[in-house]
Amino acid sequence: MKKQNLAKLFAFLLIAVLLFSQGAVFAENYATRDDIPEEYKWKLETIYKSIDAFNADYDEVLKDILPKIEAYKGKLKSSKAILEVLKLDDQMLMKYYKMNMYAKMRLDINQLDSEAAELSSRVGYLLVKAGAAEAFIEPEILSKSDRALDMYINSSLLKDYKFYLQKLKDKKAHVLSASEEEILAKLGDFAKSPEEIYDKLTLADAHYPYIIDYETGEVEFYNPALMRSEDPEERKRGYEILYSSTADMQYGLSQTLISEVKKNVFFATVRKYESALQASMSSVHVPTQVYDNLIDTLNNNLDSLHKYMELRAKAIGFEKIHSYDMALPMLPSYRMTIPYEEGKAMVKEALKPLGEEYISMLDYAFNNNWIDVYPSPNKYAGGYSWGQYDTDPIILMNYTDDLNSVSTLAHELGHSMHTWYAKNNNNYRNYDYAIFNAEVASTLNELLLSKYLINKAETNIEKIYLLNTMINNMRNTVFIQAMYAEFEKSIHEAIETGAGLSADSMKYIWLEILQKYYGDNYVPEDFIALWPLEIPHFFMNFYVYNYATSFIAACPISDTIYNGEEGAVENYLKYLKAGGSDYPVEILKKAGVDMTKPEPIEAFTDLFDSYVKQLEQLMIEEGLIAN
Repeated sequence: MKKQNLAKLFAFLLIAVLLFSQGAVFAENYATRDDIPEEYKWKLETIYKSIDAFNADYDEVLKDILPKIEAYKGKLKSSKAILEVLKLDDQMLMKYYKMNMYAKMRLDINQLDSEAAELSSRVGYLLVKAGAAEAFIEPEILSKSDRALDMYINSSLLKDYKFYLQKLKDKKAHVLSASEEEILAKLGDFAKSPEEIYDKLTLADAHYPYIIDYETGEVEFYNPALMRSEDPEERKRGYEILYSSTADMQYGLSQTLISEVKKNVFFATVRKYESALQASMSSVHVPTQVYDNLIDTLNNNLDSLHKYMELRAKAIGFEKIHSYDMALPMLPSYRMTIPYEEGKAMVKEALKPLGEEYISMLDYAFNNNWIDVYPSPNKYAGGYSWGQYDTDPIILMNYTDDLNSVSTLAHELGHSMHTWYAKNNNNYRNYDYAIFNAEVASTLNELLLSKYLINKAETNIEKIYLLNTMINNMRNTVFIQAMYAEFEKSIHEAIETGAGLSADSMKYIWLEILQKYYGDNYVPEDFIALWPLEIPHFFMNFYVYNYATSFIAACPISDTIYNGEEGAVENYLKYLKAGGSDYPVEILKKAGVDMTKPEPIEAFTDLFDSYVKQLEQLMIEEGLIAN
């Protein structure tokens, strides 16, 4: 237990920052970016060979394309005029996203690159100008009669924009008069306030976790070791310290979240939607049935999660598991060390069931600098995949020779391959896929990797480690995200029904959900009621369900591919190639999964249950738990 006097607080924080910075630089394989071999770094010149080329695109958009777009204002009275302005808009958007991608990539490999920061700022300015220039297009098209819209949708001249126009027509009933739309547009900046306030509270006003003993003047700082202590009181105190900053701001954070909910309900109401949930789901063309089906079906199939919690309690030797016991390790320490080249080979081998075409594209990705592999000073932390219509997809990683890095590589390659297939099989308006579909491709790769590793594990301990990793991934990605989704729906319904919402009622809602999911074996402590206040996704308007539905959908698809079922790979490649050319749920059906039905979710909980049973049996065999 480490304590400091108040007078030492700022010195301690400064030392912590310095130690963290030094660790970030010197703990990796390469001290500087220049030391990293070229084959492990992006080649930015494949996007723009020079700043002059970037500037040429920038000037063309600002001085040529945008004025041409604006010239069509009030003139969209024929299929020909609509086609011409949409083509100009496509041209503008492709150049904008290419510039944005270049600036962002430069910043992410070196966040001290001042020229890249300036480029990013200029791109931001261009976005504002572009938004203003094209703002008339959709309202002007939607001002036409349904008959005229149907004529445009079925026009051979506008065949490349058929689905775009259909989606546009879908939302016509929720578009208001021009003057009302103008008022709502002016509320745009104001509507961002809850999220902006939340960011300021959590990023600027939050303090390093500590608790003050006002009698002695001593300060006890957060120490992760406390949460793994053998003493339950120390573990509990560790969590209380961890949540201390959130606890200090809980009423401000709660009111900020309530304001976000009220904002969503307001916009849904004025646009004549039945609920905030319906408004959000309609905006991405996914039926609310998908959301409700996820929550309802999981609620009816929580036995497998309850069994896992019972196994967790048994593994750490307790009858009941408290919130402060969740950080205790279930298993002996185990680590797989996997250098990058081995990780690449492992991913390729695991993804072989996807066929030769897919594997050849993986080779293309590896050999053409899609991936910026290693950490380096001032590089953006974490990982992502990014795609743009007229460039190759790219992947940012911070590879650290462990299983998590290999899983991240497989995951991000799933996104990049999805983008590659989508953009090479669709026109610009139809290539970009919805978030609802995006995580299926990435998760499927992770699942194939996990199956491959589990089946080739050489020892029970290795298999136990891999199974436990998989189970926790499933718990975090499906069950916990579903808890968030249920909580988000509940707090919106509280406002919509007039029941009201407060800091205390949100705590109650969350604890009730948590207890239901984790079962009677779980004992929630008071501090865990603050958990939702630390989730920024609640300011993204019904977003988190996507993680759960994507993981669930990927499970049966990966099974059919792994088992070599006839037509499985072909159907999956059709899914990837579909991009955004149809409604998200319909595209997923082409891969054999209907997320409006309970069957895929029930299959997921059965799979989770089978993994828990396998883990329990192996732990018994290894003497880690009693029979």
